[in-house]
Amino acid sequence: MSPETTMTPARWQRLTDLVNDCLELPLNERDAYLATQCAADPTLLVEAQKLLANAAETTQFLESPISASLPQDALIGQRLGAYRVTSVIAQGGMGAVVKAVRDDDAYEKDVAIKLIRSDVGSGTVVARFKAERQMLATLDHPHIARLIDGGTTHDGRPYFVMDYVDGEPIDVYCRAQRLDVAQRLALFRTVCDTVHFAHQRLIVHRDLKPSNIFVDRSGNVKLLDFGIAKLLDPERARNDFELTMAQAMTPAYASPEQIKGETITTASDIYALGVILYRLLVGRSPYNTEPTKPLDLAREIVETDPQRPSTVVNASETKTPDIEPARLKRALRGDLDNIVMMALRKEPSRRYASAAQMGEDIRRTLHHEAVLAHEDTFLYRAKKFVQRNRWATGLASFGVIALTALTAVALFQAQKATQEKNRAEAHFSTVRKLANASIFEIPNAIKNLPGSATIQKTLIENAVKYLDGLAAEKDTDFGILTELGAGYVSLSQLEGSAITQANLGNAKAGRKSLETGIGYLRSAYGQRPDD
Repeated sequence: MSPETTMTPARWQRLTDLVNDCLELPLNERDAYLATQCAADPTLLVEAQKLLANAAETTQFLESPISASLPQDALIGQRLGAYRVTSVIAQGGMGAVVKAVRDDDAYEKDVAIKLIRSDVGSGTVVARFKAERQMLATLDHPHIARLIDGGTTHDGRPYFVMDYVDGEPIDVYCRAQRLDVAQRLALFRTVCDTVHFAHQRLIVHRDLKPSNIFVDRSGNVKLLDFGIAKLLDPERARNDFELTMAQAMTPAYASPEQIKGETITTASDIYALGVILYRLLVGRSPYNTEPTKPLDLAREIVETDPQRPSTVVNASETKTPDIEPARLKRALRGDLDNIVMMALRKEPSRRYASAAQMGEDIRRTLHHEAVLAHEDTFLYRAKKFVQRNRWATGLASFGVIALTALTAVALFQAQKATQEKNRAEAHFSTVRKLANASIFEIPNAIKNLPGSATIQKTLIENAVKYLDGLAAEKDTDFGILTELGAGYVSLSQLEGSAITQANLGNAKAGRKSLETGIGYLRSAYGQRPDD
């Protein structure tokens, strides 16, 4: 598309206004009105005509009643090949899906049969119908309704026979079974894997919605209705089929590029998956416009980003009474919000690259692993690690807390021990000072007093006892050893010594104390021979 015809917000507003105006006019006046309004812009004329055709198609395709052309009673009891119709499952403007039973001698089996109306059997419609039948023939998958048989009615209308799925749409099933978030995600992940299987076979469904995704009574997902699917393989695609079906869709689940008539790719199915997941999680559409207003809805799909699922949980229109709102809000906030919003991005290239990639993000969030839809940061990965290893991290945290407590106790005890040591050192220093004073200072001060020898001896003996006690605790201390040695030498002089006149005359005791003192001094010399 050239720059001057790029779909800008202003151009889209102009286009939708034109279409809204036309819808209010009689059919025979619309072309003239558009020709006048778009005289200077032929491209805008084509785009407006395409949207008008889309509005007409989406309000008629498989929605208008068929009572006039294909009454229910006329179908029940009819035979289609080997099958007899027992009831009508669904009907619309193009045809019907009926329930039937095998009605021959081979075996009995309930099936679903899809056939088109007799009055709409144009070549294009028949080609479309046969294309759907061929697609189903290539999609052999346990979660896709299997093609069993096919044929043509007596009046030339093609039909095909499929597995009958005894179940209900996935959103109805989730509500009826009161499934929690994890159970809903597990079902949805199966849907993603099934859609990816179709994409791998070059088939885009283009009409994914809850009513085309059934869950049977055993809880198995079944993907239905490939009626407007697109073949991506140009060698297999029919041009008339592609052009006719380009606008056929369910608007409430259509992607912005489908609304605008642009190229349809697998990204269109990714968008529809995002809408479905939104509804499964919060019970409502991501859009505020009612489906009964297709043009307003189209504008919202193209122009407005939906609110994050977690922000609408408490809104009055949220319909998830089976899940407690506060718990649901917590479950959605973060990864699930990001997964849904990534699938609902307006630009196809910014959505998930595949349905399998989206399914993998669902698996990761169920296992508390980092998801692609979230910015990859260290804190985010750390949070996910803790969430998926709650017991291990809990025990590790308990161990860290216990170790921290033990460390704190040890540090307290060490601090207390240091304080005790400091007090002991202070006490030790005080005792040494007092002992030295008793050995040297006081005796010297009183030595000239008559009769003071006995007092001197008592002082020195007591001091030596203190020093002996200290030596028992610190026998390697050089200072203590020298002080003890000097103390015993002083004591020996008082007890009885040939070199002092004032003594007590006990030469034997004096000699013993002298030897003890010399022993301490020898030990001190052994520590410091150079002193």
